[in-house]
Amino acid sequence: MQPCVRLTTEGGGIWEGSASTPYDLFAVDGSPTGMTYAPHMEGLKVLTDRGIETVVSVIDIGEQLVCHQHYGGCSYAAGLDPSYRIYSHNAFAKP
Repeated sequence: MQPCVRLTTEGGGIWEGSASTPYDLFAVDGSPTGMTYAPHMEGLKVLTDRGIETVVSVIDIGEQLVCHQHYGGCSYAAGLDPSYRIYSHNAFAKP
């Protein structure tokens, strides 16, 4: 069980997952600008299957059962709609 949040992008992409999930940040031109964690993503740019979008909402969805995955520092995509995923960065090993 982990604290979780729901991210929604301006285009309607929705991701739900652990508050400890790291995200790469992007400028409008697509250049990387840094990294932060899921609860701090509101108003920031994120990579989606439809390009770079702004996260317009971050909602606490309470504790959920999650499976922590680590792909050796690689980004991966997930979302409620498999054709409209949001890419997070698995930069650090998770507990």
